[in-house]
Amino acid sequence: MKKVVLSAMALAMGSFVMAQNNSTVEQTDAHLGSSVEVIQDGANESTVNQNNVTSHNGVSTSTVVDQLGNGNNSDVLQGDVWSNGSTGSGLSLDVTQRGANNESTLKQGGTANESTARQVGSINESTITQGGYQNDINLSQTNRGNQSTIFQNWSSNEVFVTQSGFGPGSGGNISTISQTAPRSFIDVDQVGNENNSDIIQTGDGLHGDLTSIVNQYGEENTSDIDQTGSENTIDVLQNGNNNSSIASQDFDTMQSTITVSQTLGANNESIAHQVGTNGTSIMVIQTGNGNMSDVLQTTSSDSSIMVNQNGN
Repeated sequence: MKKVVLSAMALAMGSFVMAQNNSTVEQTDAHLGSSVEVIQDGANESTVNQNNVTSHNGVSTSTVVDQLGNGNNSDVLQGDVWSNGSTGSGLSLDVTQRGANNESTLKQGGTANESTARQVGSINESTITQGGYQNDINLSQTNRGNQSTIFQNWSSNEVFVTQSGFGPGSGGNISTISQTAPRSFIDVDQVGNENNSDIIQTGDGLHGDLTSIVNQYGEENTSDIDQTGSENTIDVLQNGNNNSSIASQDFDTMQSTITVSQTLGANNESIAHQVGTNGTSIMVIQTGNGNMSDVLQTTSSDSSIMVNQNGN
């Protein structure tokens, strides 16, 4: 069992100035319960590389990075991202950042792994990449100006993103997510002003079983979702003003559904689009003033469209 623990505070003892601490960790043959833990307090940078991560019979290989302060930067690589899930199993990656102007770039490869990133502050950025099967990503960003870009390869993966833009001088959070295989799940919750969510899910041939859920509470939010394959689900809730939603499902999207609910607001727009449909449904509910709905189903059989608009 390998364990590496680094504390920037401990390394800086004996000095009256604790600024610009750097931590670079490389752990080879990181399996059978190997772990890395980095704790930093200040304007720190941390780079962790765990390689040759293999299956470990249920014993977790983990990386923990905890940063407290301004201008922190964390870059973690755990396992082989492009290994098609052949290496690494049950890996755990946890990064916490507190302050302003923090950046976090996480890469994780394998099967049944979990990446967790928490950013508390303003103008934080997080980029997370996972390659493999049955992996989870949990990202939480609080306050204004946060950006998140997530990419998952292979199938049966899940993504949970929570962004909050409320606060002094609140701006807009942006979340962009891409999944490239069937049986995957995405849930995005955005609470605040001027948030933007862009989701692309790609099925495997005729297969899909993809789910995209976007909840936006606030004003001037935008959601753009594109899914391919069959038996897919799109569910968008926009509760606020000036929201816009574009939902599209293509390529034999049989037994797929699109539901868009825009309530408690004005000037909302919704465009729902399904191609190659069979036994599919589109439901649009708009409550407010000046709303617009543009719905299209092509090559459809045993399909339905319902639009309910209550307003002027």
